[in-house]
Amino acid sequence: MANTKIVGKITATKRMPSSKESNPRFMITIMTTEGEAIARPTSPNSMLAYGIENREYREQDHEFVINGRGNIIYVNPFPATNHY
Repeated sequence: MANTKIVGKITATKRMPSSKESNPRFMITIMTTEGEAIARPTSPNSMLAYGIENREYREQDHEFVINGRGNIIYVNPFPATNHY
């Protein structure tokens, strides 16, 4: 399944159990530019989990890349400067 993209701001983060390798995971709630709240987890063992609570994700719109399993795998500033 192809990656999908969601544009919006993070409105909530909730810590989930760590991965098998003891890396942090979070359930992220994103308020889309259309006003819809969408919750997705960070990908296991992703370095994204170490910075996802930074305020930049709450203050500015970002493009969240979601893999086929429904996990956030990458975040781009919006408008996107990278094409994944």
